[in-house]
Formats: sequence, structure tokens, C-alpha cells
Amino acid sequence: MTTTKTHSELLLEEYFVRLKIQFQYEPEVPGKKKRPDFLIKHGNAEVWLEVKEFEAPAPMPTSPFDPLPPIIEKIDQARKKFKEFKSCACGLVLHSCTSVYRNTCLDVVLAAMLGGNSVCEPLSIDYIEDAPYRFRFFGNSALSHDRNTTIGAVVILQHWQVNELWVDVRNELLNRQAKGEKILPGADLQLLAERQDEPIQVTYPNTTRCVVLENPHAHIAFPRDLFNGPFDQRWGINGDDYTLLWMGSELHKLRQRSKPVPFMYL
Repeated sequence: MTTTKTHSELLLEEYFVRLKIQFQYEPEVPGKKKRPDFLIKHGNAEVWLEVKEFEAPAPMPTSPFDPLPPIIEKIDQARKKFKEFKSCACGLVLHSCTSVYRNTCLDVVLAAMLGGNSVCEPLSIDYIEDAPYRFRFFGNSALSHDRNTTIGAVVILQHWQVNELWVDVRNELLNRQAKGEKILPGADLQLLAERQDEPIQVTYPNTTRCVVLENPHAHIAFPRDLFNGPFDQRWGINGDDYTLLWMGSELHKLRQRSKPVPFMYL
């Protein structure tokens, strides 16, 4: 029986090929009923991945809605797929690029994973701080010490590029602030509106990358030497905060150029 691969599965395969990661697609395992999407032989260990792609909801929301339940649902679906693979490292890969109603932004996915209530720093309300976000989570979570501990990480598979206009605007505000000017909320939107007729310039257009969000409660940690591409990121626990642990070589270069890319756009 031939399986039609989804856009996200094909995208992930392209990523694997580019990084020379050897993989198997939906391999049969003797004695097991479930077949997660991908198997990676990692040294003497096995890493299993389940890929979930978001589609537009039906019907479309007409009022404010909670973005977390669809992600929590995908986590639960992955839990069922991994039920027979608890002796292996397992990861859930999420991808969304067709609907604005299905959000896989960093803070949204983390909130679904680790708690709907969070404290995020820097807030950048009355002072802009160019630093990686630092999170602390509270409340109900889809991943905890006694729930879904087989999922070692949630991986956000993204289409990514650098919008140079956004970078210029953010750097202009940082420079104004360094000269003593108070930056009011919404200043970036105002500058973007003033420059809306400028041609769009992007760096690294249509790049595919992975952002790995470690599950601190996993009974088998997700390998840290996987998903280490030049544009990738890895997030996890550092002290009391959940924050950026590592980023790829090209992201470091973007931070070091004459017009550095702010962390919020990496």
C-alpha cells in the first residue's frame, strides 16, 4: 500500500537530506502495531518522530479563540503513537503554514506543552531588551512529570527567513533608546507603517529549519546532537528559566554582522 506523504513530511525529509541524516519512513517493527512516521538510527539508539500538520479549522473562528487546544490534541495523538516505544527517544514534529488560525509560534507551543499561564521576559513594554526570551510556566500542561513523559521534545518545523525591514526598524528603536529616547509601545508598528512602500528584502528566503523544545519531564532525553542545522534552535531549562540553549552557526553570523538581527527575529 502506497502512502501519500504530507507537505510537512516531505519538508522534513528535505531537511534530513540537507543535513545528511539517515532516516526510515514508517518502518514496520515486529511485535508492534503502531508505526510512527520516521525512525532515525542514532548511534546505538533509535529516535522516533511523529509529524503532525495543521490545517485550517472548519468552521473558521469569528471571535477570539484559544490557540492551545489544537496543539494539545496533537500531543495526545503523538502519545498514542509512541505508546509502544517508551524505551526510545521520541519527538513530536509540528508544522503549520496554511492557516493563520493554527499558530506554531514558540510561545504558543510552549504554553500548550508546559502550562497555559506564563511569565515571559524581556517584556519590552517600556524598555527594549535584545535578548532571548525567558519563560516560566504555571497551570495545566500537556507535558508534566506524570503525563506524556515519552515525548522527549516537540520540534517546530518552520519556513523561515529574515525580513530586513523588520530588522532595520528594530535596530533603529534600539539605537534611539541607547541615546536616551523613551520608546513607547507600538513604536515599531508606527515605523513599519511609515516605510510600508519600501521594497521587501529578505535574507535566506524560504529556509526550512527546526526549533527543538525539550520536554524537561521526559524519561528519555531527546538527543542534543540531532537537529543541529545552521539555522536551528534548541530551547530548554537553564536554571529557573526555560530559554534558548543553542542556535546554529548561521544565526550566530546574523548576530555578528554590522546590522545584527535582533533575537526576536532569529
